[in-house]
Amino acid sequence: MKKSLLLFFTVTLFLSCSTFVYYPNGLNAPLLKEKGDTQIALAFTNGGLDIRSAYSPLDHLGVQFNSNLTNLDDTEVNTDRRSGNYYFEGAAGYYNALNTHTIFEAYLGSGFGRTFTHSATEGTYRNTDYYKLYAQLDMGLKWKYISVGLAMREVLVGIYKNDENNNPQNEEIFEMFYEPAIFISGGEEKLKANLQIGFSKSHFSTILSYPFFIMSLGLESRFSLGGK
Repeated sequence: MKKSLLLFFTVTLFLSCSTFVYYPNGLNAPLLKEKGDTQIALAFTNGGLDIRSAYSPLDHLGVQFNSNLTNLDDTEVNTDRRSGNYYFEGAAGYYNALNTHTIFEAYLGSGFGRTFTHSATEGTYRNTDYYKLYAQLDMGLKWKYISVGLAMREVLVGIYKNDENNNPQNEEIFEMFYEPAIFISGGEEKLKANLQIGFSKSHFSTILSYPFFIMSLGLESRFSLGGK
C-alpha cells in the first residue's frame, strides 16, 4: 500500500511540473441510486484540486457541478514559472440501478476554463480560454463500504482565445479527447477514500500540450438530501 501511494504521488508530482494548454479534470461517476442521493468529493488530481458534486432531485435524474483548480510553481532550466487551470462545469443525466448493486449512468455536460503559464524570470505569460462539451457513461458496482467501476468520457474542447505576451489570437481551435478511467471507493458508509486512474488521448493531435494520465486521490461524502 505504501509503495502504491508513493508511486501515485511521484507520478502526479511529475505531471504537475509541466505546463499544459488543456488539463483534464477527474471524471465524476457518483453512482446515484435513488431520489435524494447526494455526493460531495475533494480529490488531488494531477497536481490540482478537483471539487465534485452530484445530486438526484428526481428518480433516474442526476445533476452535477464540478471544478478543477490548479495553481503550481516550478523551476525548469533556471526559469521560475507559475502555471495552472481554473475550470467549472455542470452536467445532467440519467441513472438506473440494474439490480441491487449494479448502477448505470449517462451524463451530458459543458464547462468553461482558463489555463495559464506565467514566467517571472522571463517576464512572459500565456492565458488560454476554452470551453468543453462532453458525454460520459458510467457502470459500477456499489456496496455499503466499497464501490468500483468504469467511466468513459468523450470530450470536445474548443479554444476560443489564446493571449501570449499581449498578442491575443482569437482563431478557434477544436480537439476531441477520449478519456476512460477506473475508480474505487472504500471506507465508512458516508465517508470514503476515492482513487481514480485513467488517461486522456486526443483524436486529431490539434492540441498536443496536455497530460496523458488522469490520476486522483481524495475523499467523498455521500448522504441523502430530501430523499425517500
